[in-house]
Amino acid sequence: MLDTPLPYAGVTIAMSTADSNGVYLPRASQVTTALSIRDTPDFVSILGEQQNQEFTVLSLNQDTYALYNWSKSEMVPITMADMPGSLTETLGTEKRGGALNFSTQAGQTSYHGHNETSQEKAIDQERYYREILAFLGQSETLQKTTFVLAGLSKNTQLFRKLNQKLNLYKAEIAKSVANLTPAELKKVVDEFVNEQVTNETEAQLQDAANHNTVVTIDDISLALTQGQVRSLYVNSKSKLEAEADDMVDSVNQLIQLALREGKTVSVLTEENDSVPLVQATLYK
Repeated sequence: MLDTPLPYAGVTIAMSTADSNGVYLPRASQVTTALSIRDTPDFVSILGEQQNQEFTVLSLNQDTYALYNWSKSEMVPITMADMPGSLTETLGTEKRGGALNFSTQAGQTSYHGHNETSQEKAIDQERYYREILAFLGQSETLQKTTFVLAGLSKNTQLFRKLNQKLNLYKAEIAKSVANLTPAELKKVVDEFVNEQVTNETEAQLQDAANHNTVVTIDDISLALTQGQVRSLYVNSKSKLEAEADDMVDSVNQLIQLALREGKTVSVLTEENDSVPLVQATLYK
């Protein structure tokens, strides 16, 4: 694994002192190599990193498309054997008919181009998108990734309507990016991802504000053992690192307990002084 070119910046390795079992988790950020010996894995660091996702960006136009693999550090065009090309390359030159009939009447000649209406163009676009979806849906690798759509709303809405297999992200880049340079496109996608992280953080904080919460280690631990906890929220990794080691261990133990109970655990990506170091929302 470690000899493979990495699509991420590093790796976290968690090993048990009781046996030789280990867990390897990718990191989206680079840190100085460090060894930490604790009673529990560094869940805050691990979960904080897991929020930095990789996406497959799908740029959609009416008659062309492009695929990119986005990560925090880079965005790389995706090419695959037998990928559909443009609409004309995929559907052929008869995509919109093109036949030309003419008829004559006394003193005049009239022409009628078949399949040149906007309705026929819409039919061709739908056929084209079905071909793209069929191809992408055959890839086991792409079926496991999350797609971020980029394009005019009329194009992305049609693609979503036709999609059955692909995991499409709920939000999208609602503009055409076809004419952007790779650097410009990377900047647009970076801004989009940062906006989604901010929105997710705000949603998490709003969720906490809408429910009863407990904020001390002892109260959260008791609520977890009594099955009262809905979700557990931890302030940023940087916020926790400023605390003493025993507090870090206590928070990691809470996370471990919450995960064992099947609860949702969220680590804020950015430090927020307006919320506690750790808090749990309750069912009641």
